[in-house]
Parts: sequence; structure tokens; C-alpha cells
Amino acid sequence: MKRKLLLLSLGLLTFIFKSQAQWTGPTSGILSTSNQVNIAGVVVSGLPGSPPQPAMFNVFTNTGSAFNLNFSVDHGRADVYGNLIVNGGTLSLKRTGTSPGDAFKVQTAGSMTLNTNGIIHPSIGFFINSNNRNFFTITEEQILFKNATQDLFKVNANGYLSARKVIVTLQNPFADYVFDKNYKLKTLPELETFIAKYHHLPNVPSLAEVEANNKQIDVGEMQVILLEKVEELTLYILQQQKEIDALKAKLAE
Repeated sequence: MKRKLLLLSLGLLTFIFKSQAQWTGPTSGILSTSNQVNIAGVVVSGLPGSPPQPAMFNVFTNTGSAFNLNFSVDHGRADVYGNLIVNGGTLSLKRTGTSPGDAFKVQTAGSMTLNTNGIIHPSIGFFINSNNRNFFTITEEQILFKNATQDLFKVNANGYLSARKVIVTLQNPFADYVFDKNYKLKTLPELETFIAKYHHLPNVPSLAEVEANNKQIDVGEMQVILLEKVEELTLYILQQQKEIDALKAKLAE
């Protein structure tokens, strides 16, 4: 019995330390440690009509009443029955065939990469599924979030954004400050002089400023600026209406 245990230990060390080593022990009960962990090879069912194929490597834990399978390596696959934890390293899923390389990689810094290697197809990308329905997808063609009946949010390959409603959190005050009694509204001659000199309205970004910002504008802030101009126009209209009413009164006299 002692001789068998010695041979078993030597074989296990060879399996661990020697590259390209192969285990040649019995098909079951290969290793048992304090009745807590059992590494064994068992017979599993193959395809219908084919003879059973032996599993290559199985790891069980003892619950006290039964052995539970935690890890299994079979022909062409590996199964983890529980939490998969990689400490201090990178988890990679390799792609073979005509386009080899990393298909999926999770690095220790928290970054996650899904590599389709330039393959463009609606079924290739990142998908979140619930109740047999992909409600969130990312592919090279689009980013899509939807419910059971319609698209709720979509960005296509041209950068076009589709959504049911857009809510923007503003950083600057809303434009009703125009109606404050202390707001200094330019006179129409002052406004005409400003436009002739700068070729844009006051407080509105110029063409040069927009182009210097890679032709990008802040949608929320631009809405506030446009509302500011609408409220200023309202004040100009009210002023002109007072002047018209005064002229009408003089004509009536």
C-alpha cells in the first residue's frame, strides 16, 4: 500500500512539473486528499449512437453526503461549475481558424476587450440576453437597446442617434434671466453694430469657435442660448409694439 502511495505521489509531481506530461493512472480515484477533493476520470455519454468517451479530467468536492463536480475537461471543452476567478492575471479566450487571436480578454486593470477582428455581421458582437431576447447589443453596425416591441435607443454606424426622449442636465442657468429687470438688453442699433462687426449674435458661438472645437456643440447649452435669443426677440417685439401703439395714438389725435 505504501509503495502504491509513493508511486502515486511521484506520478503527480511528474504531471505538475514536467512539460508535456501525461497521466497514466487508473480511470477513477486518481487523487483524493483528506476526502475533500477528488480528481477522477469518469465515463461520459457521447453523441447518439457513438460509444461513450472518457472524460479527461474532473474535479469534485465532498459535501459530506455526495461529491459535486466543480471542474471538468472533456474532449474539446472545459466546464466550470461555480465561480471562475483569475487572480493577478489576464483571462483570454482565443480564436482559432482563419482569423486567430484574442476573441475576448479581461485584464487586471478592469478593461474588457471583445475582438471581432474586422468581421462585420449582425450576429457578431456583444449581446445581453433576457427571456431569449437580446435587449442590448453592440456590433460594428450599431449600438441598440430595445424592449419587446420597439427600439428605445440606437446609434448606427454613421453616428445617427435615435431615442424616444433626450434629457440633458444643464450646467448654466436657464434663459429666463432675460426677463430680469436688471438684464441689459442691447438696443437694436447696438445689435446691428455687433452683427456687422462679429457676424454672429451676442453669446452665440461663432463659426470659427465651432470649427475650432472639431465642429462639436453642446446640445443642452445651445438650447439655452437659442431660448435666450427667443426671449430677447420677445422683448424687442414688445418694445416695438409700444412704439406702434404710441404712433397710432398720435395719428388718432
